[in-house]
Amino acid sequence: MKNRIKSRTVKSKKHDRSTNLINLDKIIEVTLSSGIIVCAEALLIDTSYYGLIEWYPELKDGIFVSKTDLEMNKKYHEYNINRYEKIWCQRKNFIFEQDLDKILPPHVFCVHLDSQAINDKNCGSELVVMWYGVLDVTKTIQEIVEEKIKDIDWNKLAEDWNY
Repeated sequence: MKNRIKSRTVKSKKHDRSTNLINLDKIIEVTLSSGIIVCAEALLIDTSYYGLIEWYPELKDGIFVSKTDLEMNKKYHEYNINRYEKIWCQRKNFIFEQDLDKILPPHVFCVHLDSQAINDKNCGSELVVMWYGVLDVTKTIQEIVEEKIKDIDWNKLAEDWNY
């Protein structure tokens, strides 16, 4: 059964831009390769170069030739990171490595994950994960998230939290 999507608009305080925050009807549970079960409660999917109307970078074998184009690419990468930090505050995050010498894939994904505490003295653990890719509309949200996060090292990357 496919997950239905509910979305709401979140206004960023420093930008006029709205972002679609997908709240899942059913919390997605993913069993990581390590056996740890994590829950995805919300997912953001957006375009990597949001707001860019026209840009024709000079490329050679898919790599930027112009220093200006390379700087613009890095600027949009930083913009995406900052945007998600504003939505989910200063939660611990993990960003999959991306070659910034090349054009970014068309979509950026960001998911907030929760799980049991790493240290039993705490209430739970969480991690916000971000990556670039191509949105495959033939896959469910479960499949999109699971495919990317299944091999992350939860105990190393996530952070415990308390009430």
